[in-house]
Amino acid sequence: MPSSKRSRTPPAAPAPAPAAPAKASASAPPPARSLSETFNQEHVAAGGLILAATVPALLLPVTDRLAESSVIAVSAIVMLTLGTLILDRRQWMVAGRRQMLLTLVFAALAAATSPAVPIGLILPLLLASVLEFKRGWGAASALVLGSGVAYAVFGIDPTTSYPYVLAMAWPAIGANLMRRISLVNSGAQETTVLRRGRW
Repeated sequence: MPSSKRSRTPPAAPAPAPAAPAKASASAPPPARSLSETFNQEHVAAGGLILAATVPALLLPVTDRLAESSVIAVSAIVMLTLGTLILDRRQWMVAGRRQMLLTLVFAALAAATSPAVPIGLILPLLLASVLEFKRGWGAASALVLGSGVAYAVFGIDPTTSYPYVLAMAWPAIGANLMRRISLVNSGAQETTVLRRGRW
C-alpha cells in the first residue's frame, strides 16, 4: 500500500555569508610621502629664520659687535624661537599640554646646568636630540623656550645666553631634519616612534 506521506523537498541551503574584508587592507601602511611633501613652505620659512638667527654667532669671531649689542642677541633669540615654533607647529597643535610640560622640563634642566656651562649643555641637548629624532616631539622649540626663559629669570644677559641657547638648539634641529628625511618614502606618520635601526 503506498504511503500517504508526501515526500518533502529538503530546504534550500542558506546563502553563504559575505566574506569579511581582508585584515591586510585594514592594516595597510599609509601612502608614502615625498620629500616635497615632507618639507613644505613653512619649513623653508622656519629654516630661513633659524639661519638668520645663526648669522650673528658665525660673525662673532670676526667682530665684537654682538658682544656689545643686546639688541642683536635678543633679535637672534626671537628669530630662533619663531623658527623652531614654526618647525614644531604640528606638535604644539596636537599635544600642547605635552609641549608645555616638555618646555618646563628643559627650563629646569637649563637652570640646573647653568653653573656648569658649557659642559652642562650636553645633558639638555642630548635629551632634546633623542626625543626629537626617536619620537618626533617638538623638542627644539621646547628647549629654546625653556632655556631662554630660565636664563632670563636668572638674569643672565642675552649676549651671554644667546650662544648657549643656539648651541643647544642646533642638535635638536638637526635631529628634526634627520627624522623627516628618514621618514621619506616610508609611509610613517610624523608621530611614529622610531626603533633601533633608524639611526
